[in-house]
Amino acid sequence: AMAKNVESTAYRRLDVDALEDDKFEDGAENCNVSGVDEKAVEFLLQGNRSGEALHSVLQNTPAGRIPQDLKDRTTLITAKVLKSFRLNEIESAVGKLSEKEADVLIKLIYRAFELEPEGPLLQWHAQIVARFGKGPIVRVFTSRNSL
Repeated sequence: AMAKNVESTAYRRLDVDALEDDKFEDGAENCNVSGVDEKAVEFLLQGNRSGEALHSVLQNTPAGRIPQDLKDRTTLITAKVLKSFRLNEIESAVGKLSEKEADVLIKLIYRAFELEPEGPLLQWHAQIVARFGKGPIVRVFTSRNSL
């Protein structure tokens, strides 16, 4: 049995770079400082297009070393988007997220708890854990880039 394990090639299918991608975000040259287009997000919210607004926020969340005020603005616009969903829409919205988007969102939810801890944050958190397990939480706390 031991020899069989040694010859296993399963490890070759593991994408190590995918596991380590946050390590390359430390350099300022990789920063996405443009961030979220708040006007576009507001426009989507006014049109009752919460799903698209959430997608826009998650696709454009700044990464790497970014100014605190930009982090806070991103967090507050995210909280506003999350509040725009009805409680019975949250599960479906989380069901449409990729794992990477779930990781970004859980990070934003933790930041939102600090800035304005009201609204449906716990429901979003619970649905992310229900769908993705504890992975997103673990990755937030082990990431070198705190939001």
